Amino acid sequence: MANTKNLWNNLCKVVEEGKNVNQKEYAFEGSIKNFLARLGWSTFDENLKEQYQVPVGHQKIIPDFVLLEPATKRPEIVIELKRPGHNQKDEDITQLRSYMKQIYSLFGLYIGEKLEIYYNQLEEREEPVLINSIDFSGNNEEGQYLLNILFADDFDEGKWKDYCNNFIKLKASIDYWTSDKGKSELFQFILERAGLSPDFTDKLTSLLNLEVSKISENRGEEPELEAEESTEEVTIEGVSEPATPSPMPVTIKKYGLNDEKPINKRKFAYEVIKRFVDAHPEMKFKDIIKYFGKRNDFNAVLIAEADWKKKTPDGQGRYFRNELVLTDASGKRFLVSNQWTQNAIEKIIVPVAEEMGYVINRS
Repeated sequence: MANTKNLWNNLCKVVEEGKNVNQKEYAFEGSIKNFLARLGWSTFDENLKEQYQVPVGHQKIIPDFVLLEPATKRPEIVIELKRPGHNQKDEDITQLRSYMKQIYSLFGLYIGEKLEIYYNQLEEREEPVLINSIDFSGNNEEGQYLLNILFADDFDEGKWKDYCNNFIKLKASIDYWTSDKGKSELFQFILERAGLSPDFTDKLTSLLNLEVSKISENRGEEPELEAEESTEEVTIEGVSEPATPSPMPVTIKKYGLNDEKPINKRKFAYEVIKRFVDAHPEMKFKDIIKYFGKRNDFNAVLIAEADWKKKTPDGQGRYFRNELVLTDASGKRFLVSNQWTQNAIEKIIVPVAEEMGYVINRS
């Protein structure tokens, strides 16, 4: 399969060049048609319809492109194109939604100055909803993931439904926890778990700095994975904070072993666990995971590759990445979490490194 990172960056280049030359819409359509062909969608293979004409009463609707399910030829994705220099208008999306409803397609893509994904919940009989809006920026992981499920040969309606439904659930969850009721419930939970009396409410409020990026009413944007230089200290799954975190007044971005160059938390955790495994070639995964599990009150930091593969594509990429793989004494492969907070590093990884005789340098 083609490299989705290169494909995405190539698409970003097409859009950027189109903006620079104020490319006309018909020319942009040609560029996108060529790009879709690289993903396996083409008129030759009869899984792409250009200027697809559908009779509606005494009129016809003509979407720019319609992608057909390769086996059944059922219309799956309607694509509405606008030139890269165009500023999206309400009527652009109204038109796309109308096409989706008339054709009974589940999914819609708006491609212009940005890329948006829409989901037509046919059983709900409501307007197709915006799932995600992706900027055409280089190396954008959201864009790469979308291309990964857009290849014609591997097209799976179930994966697209999972993608859309996960965003809907995420939005509902964030909307709740950023509401007054959700904030009150979360605050009360923290008070109870910390064992504080109500007298300390004001003190807790002054110390607690919990920031949540709320998804707007019309957007389904997913929070990005931790960046290389991220200082984010709150995670939803993977490595989370213990019930009573110890204070960390100084934010540490990078860690290093002895005189080695400091690296970000994710790479540092993986490197220490890898050296631990290398130092104990007789240990099997069940013993390794028990060893790390006894050291903390955190969620799982390791997962067997077989269990990881059972997760949805979204679940696979979010908390464990397939490049962070290690092998135990029996040859069993397992993955290391890619989500690490400073507190988790200090509680789990630093003690292991120090037990192996390393001096930790922080920056």
